[in-house]
Amino acid sequence: MNSVTAISAPQLIGCLVNFTLYGVLFVQIYIYRLNFPSDNVYVKLLVYFIFIFETAQTCMNGADIYRWFSAGFGDVSEFAKPGLSPIYTPMMGSITALIVQLFFCYRIWVVKKSYWYLPCIIGMISFAQAIAGFIGGVLALLQQDVAKRFDDTAVVYVWLVGDTTADTLIAIAMTVILTKLNSGRYRQTNDVIAKIVRLTIETNATSAGIALLGLVLFAGSKNTEYFITPTFVLGKIYANTLLVSFNNRLSFKIPHILMPTLITPVPPQAPTHLTFHLSLPDHLFLPQLE
Repeated sequence: MNSVTAISAPQLIGCLVNFTLYGVLFVQIYIYRLNFPSDNVYVKLLVYFIFIFETAQTCMNGADIYRWFSAGFGDVSEFAKPGLSPIYTPMMGSITALIVQLFFCYRIWVVKKSYWYLPCIIGMISFAQAIAGFIGGVLALLQQDVAKRFDDTAVVYVWLVGDTTADTLIAIAMTVILTKLNSGRYRQTNDVIAKIVRLTIETNATSAGIALLGLVLFAGSKNTEYFITPTFVLGKIYANTLLVSFNNRLSFKIPHILMPTLITPVPPQAPTHLTFHLSLPDHLFLPQLE
């Protein structure tokens, strides 16, 4: 693979996947807007801020695509200029990761306040990766030379290792906590909790896997730009993780099933039946930010 292809191919693939995930995020926002108009105002602010933030990121990515593959087409030196990518990849991507990870920290704290130390540890790791990503973006922006990206390996390692570690801890913590809520008494309730556990593992494992892939490519393929592809899309992965977590409540719009109750006596002429109610706390799906 020649030098031009080695630089341009990861950029092109990363941009294409980034735009694809933006389309997925747009659909997620549309679903959220239609189905949860009565959500807490702070939750709405969080959702729409993430969407606007990622829209700005996509626009900056589009400007770089135009410069790399249109206006600067044929000029090999253009591919060596990162342009705006230090802003929308490590800087904005790490901020999105921080916001989403802190949301899950809040969720852990709400569900199990006695485990307060877990969200504190995860929050500190998340802040560390955000600071490292921001510093790395500033340095890359000042250098404006992709050949010098490996001069700042420490901040890249802290950024990507921090992402991977925080997401892994979130998945483990939420799985343990939610599993302990499994009463073992009502099958329907246990099924609901199992679905939440599965979603938590899947979403956090995806973001951790993408960050780990970027780390492996960065550390294992020195002096190449292959790590650009996964790091380009990290922000979108986190944004979609947040929206999937909210929109997944659609699958739980079923009759409540936790406590079998018979609120009023059944008239003799009416057929006898039991009504089941699901009293699972709302913060399993959506913490009430107040």
